Amino acid sequence: MISTRLFETVFPLFVGVPGGLELVVILAVIVLLFGPSKLPQLARSVGKAEAEFQKSRHEVEMDLESSTQPNASGPEAATDSVQDLHTASSETGTVVP
Repeated sequence: MISTRLFETVFPLFVGVPGGLELVVILAVIVLLFGPSKLPQLARSVGKAEAEFQKSRHEVEMDLESSTQPNASGPEAATDSVQDLHTASSETGTVVP
């Protein structure tokens, strides 16, 4: 059986941030795959996707922020609703548990 440390040494899960030479190789492969004429279109679509992601992330953050702030549907409103039910039941003579 292979020890965990040996396996992690041979096959690291996180290599790290690519350095200068690795970035040059990655850019060269991208240029070879897409060609220099399609690079502006590719960069534009990546930029639009990133902007859409940021917009969606901001909307989710705003939803989470608004859901954590107290509002009219919080515990105070529930207490008021129960008191209103008891008041209405005493006026009409019905029993509310």
